[in-house]
Amino acid sequence: MALVAAGPLVVPTPGTLVPVSSLVRLQENNLPIIRCHGVLFQALVDPPNVGTTSIYQLAPDGQYYLLAVLGVPTTSFIPSFSASLTWSPNAVALTDLYLDAQNAGEGALVTVLIS
Repeated sequence: MALVAAGPLVVPTPGTLVPVSSLVRLQENNLPIIRCHGVLFQALVDPPNVGTTSIYQLAPDGQYYLLAVLGVPTTSFIPSFSASLTWSPNAVALTDLYLDAQNAGEGALVTVLIS
């Protein structure tokens, strides 16, 4: 298994969901990584988010469901959210995860656990 620091995912326009799978660094052997063992989202700290960041999942019924809201980072706390299914390899579909931010140019740092 390996951790992939996919990098920051920034929302250019609040209210427009940005797919996690759009991160360029989510590639292995020139192929997109679309499934993983786990994913970690951390609020951006450089420059810091000044608003909340929301993580959504696209469900089979075509609806987007809120999974988590990352608060504003402080000097002693960086809000984070992680999801994993370690008992089922590659069970987390990155193509079903989306990000939205309260302010343009804000978002989350994304790290992915792959096999």
